[in-house]
Amino acid sequence: MTRQSAASKGAVDDAGAIGTVMALAEKYKALSDKGVRTHRTLYFACWSGHEPGLHGSKYFLQQNQDIYKRIKYNINYDIIGMATPYSITYAGVKDFEAIFEKIFEKCGSTLDIFSGPVPCDTLNLTSNKIPSLTMSNGGFVWGHTPADDMKNIDKRGFDQPIDFSSELINYLDSLEKIPQGYTDDIEKQLDIYATRYGWDF
Repeated sequence: MTRQSAASKGAVDDAGAIGTVMALAEKYKALSDKGVRTHRTLYFACWSGHEPGLHGSKYFLQQNQDIYKRIKYNINYDIIGMATPYSITYAGVKDFEAIFEKIFEKCGSTLDIFSGPVPCDTLNLTSNKIPSLTMSNGGFVWGHTPADDMKNIDKRGFDQPIDFSSELINYLDSLEKIPQGYTDDIEKQLDIYATRYGWDF
């Protein structure tokens, strides 16, 4: 790590994502207080130790096996808060592409969809082949530097992540059974990441 990267303020990567998680938690807490509750339990988590090796999420899941074994789907955010196009990358079965299209119709907007594992905390859910989605603004040249400050944050950059996530959460909550597992292609890609990160539950 360079002296410059150590001084990163982390506004977009990844305080923006933390803000998104907090906003969603507040939204569903407010609904719950009004008696509008989801059928499934929702967990909202922000973990540290991502960059050096996904340590925060791995420790939490190892120490909370009861929660880990009940997880049926995961939504992850990485690089959030800029008013630029988002994309989603999912690890799961093909059924989710049809689900995403339904959510796009409800939101009135579309996102680029990619299939495959992402080198982030979602990898620590793969031992149980838990379907996962990562939503992101994508890469940027000033990441992990002092230039990643609040001037890059635009409140409009949170509209799509929150709207899409809310619709997806509500839709999945309405299903009797959320599709589980991965495609063969994703399984092959995960072998590469397993060698690189060495996670093992």
